[in-house]
Amino acid sequence: MRHEEQHWWRWRLTAVSIGVAVLLLGGIIGSLTLHAQPWIGQGEQSMTVNIFLPLIMTPPQPITFVSTQDGNAEIYRMKPNGANQMRLTDEAKADVWPLWSNDYAQIAFIRINQISPYRLFSFYTMQADGSGQRLILSIGMPSLWHYAWSPDNRWLIYLGGKFYPDMGIIDLNNLTDSHRIANVWDVDWKPDGAQMAVNQSWGPINPAGVVIFETEGLTRTFSITTNYTALGNALDWSPDGTKIAYISSTDGNPELYLLDAISYTQTRLTDTPQDDIHPVWLSDSVHLLFISLRDGNREIYKINVANSLQTRLTNTGLSAANFVPAPNGLYMAVQYYNTEDAPFLCIMDVNEAEQPCSAEKTIQDAEEPIWSPDSSQVLFTSLQDSQHIIYIVNRDGSGLRRLTDEGVDNFDPDW
Repeated sequence: MRHEEQHWWRWRLTAVSIGVAVLLLGGIIGSLTLHAQPWIGQGEQSMTVNIFLPLIMTPPQPITFVSTQDGNAEIYRMKPNGANQMRLTDEAKADVWPLWSNDYAQIAFIRINQISPYRLFSFYTMQADGSGQRLILSIGMPSLWHYAWSPDNRWLIYLGGKFYPDMGIIDLNNLTDSHRIANVWDVDWKPDGAQMAVNQSWGPINPAGVVIFETEGLTRTFSITTNYTALGNALDWSPDGTKIAYISSTDGNPELYLLDAISYTQTRLTDTPQDDIHPVWLSDSVHLLFISLRDGNREIYKINVANSLQTRLTNTGLSAANFVPAPNGLYMAVQYYNTEDAPFLCIMDVNEAEQPCSAEKTIQDAEEPIWSPDSSQVLFTSLQDSQHIIYIVNRDGSGLRRLTDEGVDNFDPDW
């Protein structure tokens, strides 16, 4: 195409062809050919331009875990294939329970300073490479049951105690600002981190309920009586921030309810003589998974909160101990224990009804499932000869692989 004839109004584009030559240096080298023909006259002409299109490739997110391979319990990280294991902490005391921040920039962990006569825990944070280790809080309590980052990574919360758990909240921007709330059994954040919903009992003889707090200042904004408490399984805030699923026994036995997080309107979702418990939202904020005892053992159901349509997902003949939905909301890893109390996992589809545990998707001697961020794999631990080993498996049950060495304890993975 001659230079003087390249004005767009004189030519009409008749075709575009792209030739891909080779993938090189993080991009595609190829060619783009424009075929054009004049509006007046005959003869199609073409012009070819060589192009390089860079590919933006996100590296796989590392896995953190605890290992005793160097003597005592320390925090490590590794690639999802088990390679490049790197020690992040080096302390005579045990460092355990690493948790990635939601932006994967930091890792929180617990240092056990003392076990007897009472337990003394210290909360730390560090950068993803182990640098910048920072003491957040040291506290004595009989047991530490749960801790977590806030969605905006500004706060850490923890649950611990003896008979009635307390909740502590730490402002990472101001370590002098920490608070404790008594008798909290479960807590979940609104996705923007501005509010918390807690399952709280108001003393040994008083009823329990759901309480909503503003995170900043811990101002109570709403409460409702439920007469129900469960450590870690009483409520769940929807991913879109508009609804809270919770369990209430005010009408007799535990049933599933919905709380509008804006108007505070309550809606009963289930009504059966048997217990319905452990609500967990799927990523679409429309469907909930929960455990029901209506079939004689603990089966997993799905409910559409828009129309209350319920579907039984599992039919294995065994009681589900726990389940973890995949981040994409399409699959779940279900924890079971056989008649000899040996753990195993079953990977299931949340859109299929009455599923048994198929042999190809059953992983024996497996517990504590964690999904990969892209929902393609499941990480788990296996207890063998009194030692924990970390494994990974594909979602379809293939590709089972051991990530950590035998002969030492490897546990508390996070991904």
